[in-house]
Amino acid sequence: MKKAVIYARHITYRKYEPNIAEQLYSCEQCATIHNLKVINTYIDLSNEKLQTYPMFEQLKKECKHLNIDTIIIYSACVLGRNFSKILKFKNDMKKNGIRVVFTDIDSSPYKETYKLFESYIDNLLKGGDKK
Repeated sequence: MKKAVIYARHITYRKYEPNIAEQLYSCEQCATIHNLKVINTYIDLSNEKLQTYPMFEQLKKECKHLNIDTIIIYSACVLGRNFSKILKFKNDMKKNGIRVVFTDIDSSPYKETYKLFESYIDNLLKGGDKK
């Protein structure tokens, strides 16, 4: 059975984001569907507009040593609003052989559109659009 970790983040001043319980439920369902064994869960809680997320930083450090296959996250928005940073994180994990799965995208009717956009941005991050 492949190993996975879950990352969840909730910022209390963002009223319309799913709470931690909802995020964890979605991620655990994803793990079950894809036959993944969750070996750890990382949760950041914040009630201020701080840009520091210690558990996310710990996750990035530990990924190299945990021998995991997948990181499950409820939504790309959990990681922030800067799409290029989100894709850079996915790219960095991919280089380490770790797949990042966003549960809201994988169940979305717009999944294929997102994948095309992700490929385009990924190509830009690699410098594929230089003229």
